[in-house]
Amino acid sequence: MLPLLRKTLLLLLSCFLLYGCAVNPVTGKNELALISESQEISMGRENYVPSRQMQGGDYTVNPELSAYVNEIGMK
Repeated sequence: MLPLLRKTLLLLLSCFLLYGCAVNPVTGKNELALISESQEISMGRENYVPSRQMQGGDYTVNPELSAYVNEIGMK
């Protein structure tokens, strides 16, 4: 009974690995892909803004502050 279970698991694992193989567009090599490219892009878009906020947020220029810093710098 145990060899049959082992063969079945091996067959399922082989099918899973073959199904999950994809070509990396950057390297051109085959690699295991557990999620599709469209899912990966969607996750990146979803997490981009929170990720930027965790890193201090986007830098925005305040014209008045920039003028003040330039004035002080020129002295």
